[in-house]
Amino acid sequence: MRKVADTGLSVRTWLRNFGRKKQDSPAKDNQTIVKETGTRALRTSLMIWGGRALSARKLTPAGLLSSVAVGAAIEVARGGAEKISDMVDKKMQDEFDKVAEVNTRGLLLLFLRDLVMGIAPLFILWFIPVIL
Repeated sequence: MRKVADTGLSVRTWLRNFGRKKQDSPAKDNQTIVKETGTRALRTSLMIWGGRALSARKLTPAGLLSSVAVGAAIEVARGGAEKISDMVDKKMQDEFDKVAEVNTRGLLLLFLRDLVMGIAPLFILWFIPVIL
């Protein structure tokens, strides 16, 4: 069970790093993710195309097109990783809440049982002189 949990947390961490999600950033809706992904895709595409243009020393429309495609694919994958990371966080929180609720209920019953077992003999010893 521990190995599965460790693997899940490491995959979650990798997804958050790949999606460039900050530690305390809240979950975003789909419209916000689409807008940010478009902006980041354009920026990444221009960086890839600029790097290729500088290394090859020529500018071609095919190079621009392939750079746009690669940049868009990278940013869409990052947006998906961010969304999956949010879904994993929500699922983990739900499971933790279930386990915490069950454990709390069980511990409360055990506490009440132990309290009754500790107080009952005291009441019996207190009533013995009254009865006799």
